[in-house]
Amino acid sequence: MMPSWINPVIDLIAIAIGVWLVLMQIKRNHKSNFELQTKQHQEELKLKLYDQLVHQIALAHHKIVQIHSEVSTLPFNINFFWKKKIEFNINPEPVKSRSIILIESNSIATNQVIELIAVLERYEIALPRFRTFIKVLAKQLEMIQKSFREFLDEATHFMPWDVEEEKAKKMGIPTTIIPNRPTEEQSKLLQKLATDCCDCYMQLTAFIYDLTIEAQNHILGELFNHKLPPREPKDENNLVVTFDSSNTKKIEEFLGSEEQNKKDV
Repeated sequence: MMPSWINPVIDLIAIAIGVWLVLMQIKRNHKSNFELQTKQHQEELKLKLYDQLVHQIALAHHKIVQIHSEVSTLPFNINFFWKKKIEFNINPEPVKSRSIILIESNSIATNQVIELIAVLERYEIALPRFRTFIKVLAKQLEMIQKSFREFLDEATHFMPWDVEEEKAKKMGIPTTIIPNRPTEEQSKLLQKLATDCCDCYMQLTAFIYDLTIEAQNHILGELFNHKLPPREPKDENNLVVTFDSSNTKKIEEFLGSEEQNKKDV
């Protein structure tokens, strides 16, 4: 015959086990809810970041296209001005481009890209893989500044410059000074420098497009269960910035030439 105290002990053990099971279930539910809330907050942060990226990408792209247009059309405008003046014997309006305007346009465009880099750096803890784009965009900006400076140094010789009206009256000169006509060799050089500079701008827009693709895939891909393919340039040797490990070598080679470019400046 069992002692009289066995049944109460068994009941107490059963109660204790029941309480423990309930507590464990509550703990699991709490952990599950906490993880769900954390994931929701992370998704909200990613969407907020994506909105900021898209906004800044649009601003940067617009300004890059603008300075690209100003640089690419300048050689033609200068040559066409002199063609009308000499060959057609008419007195055309001076070329509208000025050194100060080009400098300002280039500065605005590059500053917008710098702000884009700042957005990526601000949220680097949430998107650590995007560090690659920070490096690539910064490197391309360096190449643009070098190419733009070379173009501007040559273009300044053939762009008009303005004189204050009062000062022009005192000196007996027009308010707009027209430089000499470029020689054929100078025209070819100016066109080459403009093309090189515009190629740098176009490469920058290509990298920004790559950023747009990876941002959609990395931030929105899980939400929509779909991913976009990378950019496919006509020239396979052109760099496409992706998170694909097969592309790592090309990116490292692009970034690895930084020191050599600095020596060339």
